[in-house]
Amino acid sequence: MLQGLGVGSLALAAIAALRGYIWLTTPRYYGLPAVHIIPIATPGADYIYRGHSAAVTTVSWSPDGHYLASGSADKTVQVWQATNGALRYTFVGHTSPVTALAWNVQSTYITSAGDGDGKVWVWNALRDEQDAGHMGQQGRVRSLAWPDPYITSRTSPVNVIISGAEDGTVQVWDAESGKTTATYTRHGGVRALLSSSPDRVLLAGDDHTIHNWEIFVDKKASPTPATYEGHTGAINALTWIDENNIFASASDDGTVRVWSATSNRPSASPTLTYRGHKGSVYTVVAYKGLIISGGQDHSVQLWRFDTGKLLYTYTGHKGPIRSLAVVKPHDNASYVYTPVPFVASASDDGTVHVWRIPEKVLASGGFYR
Repeated sequence: MLQGLGVGSLALAAIAALRGYIWLTTPRYYGLPAVHIIPIATPGADYIYRGHSAAVTTVSWSPDGHYLASGSADKTVQVWQATNGALRYTFVGHTSPVTALAWNVQSTYITSAGDGDGKVWVWNALRDEQDAGHMGQQGRVRSLAWPDPYITSRTSPVNVIISGAEDGTVQVWDAESGKTTATYTRHGGVRALLSSSPDRVLLAGDDHTIHNWEIFVDKKASPTPATYEGHTGAINALTWIDENNIFASASDDGTVRVWSATSNRPSASPTLTYRGHKGSVYTVVAYKGLIISGGQDHSVQLWRFDTGKLLYTYTGHKGPIRSLAVVKPHDNASYVYTPVPFVASASDDGTVHVWRIPEKVLASGGFYR
């Protein structure tokens, strides 16, 4: 299987095998190697990233799968190699704990926000030096989204960053000029944003409800949004499940709820409520029909979106789970190839664990690609 690899690749493969997987390299864009991760069945985390000096509040996989970016209460954003946790560089522009970050779809820029400085930063992710600019926002920024500019009904791409703040404002920014193109205000602080298209955004937060807003880049208001009600606590996170038709929400009420985004009637109700966690649920992501949620009880739980059946619980952390990210198998030569999806889980214990979804879970749920 290793025939044709150079000495450096063999050494890397040998080291990687000790951690439960083998990395192989093949040509990719920009003259950098693509990484192929071949897992060897081992329990627990494949590795643990310990670069932060305080709680890790947010983690995000680059769309091409090569890097992870993590934000922390230590006021830094750290970018590191997804294969082995080797630190690439650290951003130190924030003056308060980092609360949110997002990559652009090309994996070339990162946007990040802090808890108290009211700034949304944009970083060049391809350079080792800090080449950064920032945009202003009133109130503490709690959530960010950088949707694919090409998934739009408009005649040309729309490259925007969307930010949500504790004061209830949602701002849409031109990602290149930094100018505000639209501003919305809702009752209650915004804790979660979800947008895969610059045409629409889901928002949720302190008022226990989810709003589905249509974005007008050249206007300051939009029609009354569809509203989804059912939670009895603040909503901390949102994720798409099925190609923008189904989504899930995680809440301080201890539940994760599944919703149909095609229902635009007022006060739409959830299609399923998951109650497997003890205490607040802070984060949720999805891989196909598999929901991955984490929260106050230190656990990450994997369960079916259609039945709520619990399939696996990851218990490696020693603190609440604040953020989750999943990298999915991809065939494009410029992307990391992984036979199985990998999860990154960030915690108040100051670490990020990188681990694979067990093959038995994928097989039992029919979640193989």
